[in-house]
Amino acid sequence: MIKALLALIALLAAPISGHAFSQMQTHDCDAAWQAATGEQLRHSLSKEGWCQAQSPAGFSFDQFEWRAEGLEQLLQNTLPPTAVAIRVTDADMLNKLGVDTKPNAPAMPMQITLVLRQNVQAKQVVIETLKIAGPNDNMVTLQGVFHDVDLSSTAKMQVSLGSAKLRDVTILGFGNRKLAPFLQPYIGDTFPERSRKRSAMIDQISEWPSQSFPTATKRAIKQMIATLPAPNGTLHVEVDTGAGLSAAIFIQTFVIGGSSEGVGDRILSGTVFHATWANAE
Repeated sequence: MIKALLALIALLAAPISGHAFSQMQTHDCDAAWQAATGEQLRHSLSKEGWCQAQSPAGFSFDQFEWRAEGLEQLLQNTLPPTAVAIRVTDADMLNKLGVDTKPNAPAMPMQITLVLRQNVQAKQVVIETLKIAGPNDNMVTLQGVFHDVDLSSTAKMQVSLGSAKLRDVTILGFGNRKLAPFLQPYIGDTFPERSRKRSAMIDQISEWPSQSFPTATKRAIKQMIATLPAPNGTLHVEVDTGAGLSAAIFIQTFVIGGSSEGVGDRILSGTVFHATWANAE
């Protein structure tokens, strides 16, 4: 799993131009994947021009797609392409991601899309979107910017990826009442059971560290919890990472090895979440 994840990161870590994605060609899909990962993967082409393939080793999604710009840099000069997007779709995403599920809960179909772009002059890699689209138009999106990233050469990329700082993070969650059948098994079938579980979650929110979760943020999260299992509204979160959340924190944990609990503490120590909740009309 880790090897496959690192292969995807190698494909994604690219200087990105402002040009829109164009339709891919199957021979470019095959050649680019091998050049980026060192592994062969046979592709077909979607109607939208995405490279489609059986999921790489370590993954088993129903559909795995990607596309890129500037592949000549990779194929001719072994430099990263200029743009990459990855899209995975599955009819039971939670199980595929190894999340514990309730036996009586319906399968959760999802599509996850990641698009990265870089501002070369500013040495920034922009998370244009990380979109998790669930059933019935429920979704979560994330945007952010990695600063101090120099991907002009392999040597500079290796150094700067460890020192990159994530800032300017915005998270949006859009929910509606149609999500209720998927969440109800986790919240409870009866009103008393749902009330107990919501109260327990709200009590936990109250114990979150105030330096990272101000009063207004806790109130917003509690308001959202009160609507479960049908979160009909929008959660807006601005994440203040101060000088920036270092990519080295994640590299040390998932590549070198380390405590995930320690990573969580380090992230919270310099991060403030500002959230609001707006009920839908």
